[in-house]
Amino acid sequence: MKAAILTIGDELTGGFTRDTNASWLAQELLKRGVAVTRITTVGDNHDAIMEILSNGDGRDDMVLSTGGLGPTTEDLTKKAFCDYFESGLSFDEQYWNELKRRFASRGLELSENNRSQAEIPTKARVMSNPVGSALGLEFQSERTRFYVLPGVPREMQAIATESILPAFELQARPAWITLRTVGIIESVLAQQVEPILAKHEHIRAAYLPRYTGVDIRLSSATGGRLDHEQVAKAAEAVERELGVQVYGRDQITVARVVVE
Repeated sequence: MKAAILTIGDELTGGFTRDTNASWLAQELLKRGVAVTRITTVGDNHDAIMEILSNGDGRDDMVLSTGGLGPTTEDLTKKAFCDYFESGLSFDEQYWNELKRRFASRGLELSENNRSQAEIPTKARVMSNPVGSALGLEFQSERTRFYVLPGVPREMQAIATESILPAFELQARPAWITLRTVGIIESVLAQQVEPILAKHEHIRAAYLPRYTGVDIRLSSATGGRLDHEQVAKAAEAVERELGVQVYGRDQITVARVVVE
């Protein structure tokens, strides 16, 4: 299964806010065997959002978007999705009253701008937000499922954990292994590793330079569907080739190896 992630907001494209939502979603999906093929960031721009939706429709099994569901005028995500799916809006009086009660319990009064958060697209399934006011939405085209989530990380994670991720089985062991190397530069490392991986079909490598050395992340090229043992066999072959230049796997550090 393939997924694309779309993060929306001028604060992201302007560099004012770091995009932690995409990395969290990608990691959670990978743990469940879902391959994230693209991560795209756009500003609060109606036409840019529409273009991304059109590009992803039919290309990916699902698209997950975060951001732009607030009550202010620059929050255009809901309108863009409604325009793309030719969906009207229905005002949910019950949810509006619930929001008013929720805010009143904290001594706050809702402004009229907040009414937009009770406007529900008629072609979307609603996903409840246990920690905030912006509801999650799910749209379905002929081949692609679209999830629309708020940009506040705590709210996005709560909705995804409760309403999206349970549909995908958490793998007992992830289908990726990180080998940690020292004393060899990235280009030389790749020259030694690539002939080995050519013998292990569907295993791909990412080279991640760090201050202490270069990490090699081996994973399934088919979206996590390979058995863990197949990735492990490729990792063992690389370790045999590199010898002592591989000092450990995954989260182990040089300091820990030295102490041990």
